[in-house]
Amino acid sequence: MPTLVVDNGAGAVKAGIAPPKFASTAVELSLNCVTLPNCTAKSRAEKKFFVADGLDTAVDLAALYIRRAHDRGYVVNWDLEQDVWQRMCHADVLGIKPAETSVLVTEPLFSPNELKDNLDEFIFE
Repeated sequence: MPTLVVDNGAGAVKAGIAPPKFASTAVELSLNCVTLPNCTAKSRAEKKFFVADGLDTAVDLAALYIRRAHDRGYVVNWDLEQDVWQRMCHADVLGIKPAETSVLVTEPLFSPNELKDNLDEFIFE
């Protein structure tokens, strides 16, 4: 079973598939990783909705209304976070099937227990 390693940062989500043996070098690990903006955006000019790396296709960056799931380093909008994670698991990005994958997720230091419980619920849904 492959292992998905996710650093769910406020500015960017860094994710990758861990090699079968963790004794590999850091170079091998970095080759399997992707970095996605941890946000969604709606364009006023184009009338489009962008998720994570879809921002690269936006024509007019000044007309974007950007929404972030984090506030002060903690996730506060789980619906937005779900959109970013779905994009991360999509065939174009990592191409994984969440039901067939183990997950290792980082979390901020000294997170309140409520946020830890929300992360657990988010992962298992």
